[in-house]
This record gives sequence, structure tokens and C-alpha cells, in this order.
Amino acid sequence: MLQLVLTASRSGGGKTTAACALLAALAARGQRPCAFKAGPDYIDPMFHRAVLGVKSHNLDLYFSAPDTVRRLYAQGAADCDAAVCEGAMGYYDGLGGVTDTASAWQLADTLELPALLVVRPKGASLTLAAELRGLLAFRRTISRAFCSTIAANLCSSCWPQCWKRRPVCRWWVICPTCRRLPLRAAISA
Repeated sequence: MLQLVLTASRSGGGKTTAACALLAALAARGQRPCAFKAGPDYIDPMFHRAVLGVKSHNLDLYFSAPDTVRRLYAQGAADCDAAVCEGAMGYYDGLGGVTDTASAWQLADTLELPALLVVRPKGASLTLAAELRGLLAFRRTISRAFCSTIAANLCSSCWPQCWKRRPVCRWWVICPTCRRLPLRAAISA
């Protein structure tokens, strides 16, 4: 079963677009995905429901103990083929923006899930690689790490540019204009 936390370096980073595209792609392939949102947000789960036609669950480590969040996740993901948890704000941004408490990072750590990072590479090249390295190295756990990176806001004509840059991790490409998630072969650094 595919299970991951979808995250970005900041709010407005393309998480919801990527989550909806991934959920739609999974459903189109005949899988039964379920969705989760970090925190008490009610807007993004509405987008998840619009794509899937099923309820999207909230997982909040501020209002709930880790064991409760694990139980809610297990209940929500039961009988599903894939579980996509959308983070909030930036990956490490927790309470008040000064701690990782209740962050997407803590959610991934609590659920022992890999994180899929959404990046917007427009206007960056080598600097993007440095930012990704920083995100990868900032906090580490043995049980989990970034599994891949999505380059958001690129269409198929932009794909060769991603290939040339050869970033620090693998890329999937989402193009909101085309509304496609072409699951391409991984590009390794």
C-alpha cells in the first residue's frame, strides 16, 4: 500500500494541487486512495473530497496524542490501497512557526511514513539543489526520510530542464495546467 506525507517548504508550495493530482491519478488507476490533512484545516480536505468523493480525515498532533493520531490514521486508511497525508505550511513548521511540534515532519515521524516534497523550481537551478539538501538534512529519523520530490508547475516541455539539472533526489512532474501526473522514471542524483 502506498502511504506518504505530501509536504512542501512553505504555504502556497503546491501541496494541495499535488495531493489532488496524486489522488486522482491513483483513483484513475483503479486504486482506492484515502486522504488526510495535517492539522484542523477544513479547506484542503474539501478539495480532497471533490477529487475522491470520499471523506478526508484530519490528523492533528496539537489536539490529539500520537497514539490517537496513529489510531485515527489506521481507521481512516483501513480498506484503502493508498493513503496520502497532506501537510500544512512548510515541512518543519509547527506551532507558532518556531517549533516542529504538530508539523508535517512530526506527523510523518509519528506515523513512520516517508515524505514526498513538492517544490516550485521556477527561477532557480543550483539554489534549488541547496534548498533541497537543507530540507533533507535539517531533521533526520532512522525510520523515515524523503522518498522523492515533485516539481510542481511544470509541463511536459519543461521536463528536459529538470533532467539537465539532476537535482539531489528523484522527480515526478505535475502540471496544474494539464492536470496530469505523469509518473515518470526516477532521476537519481
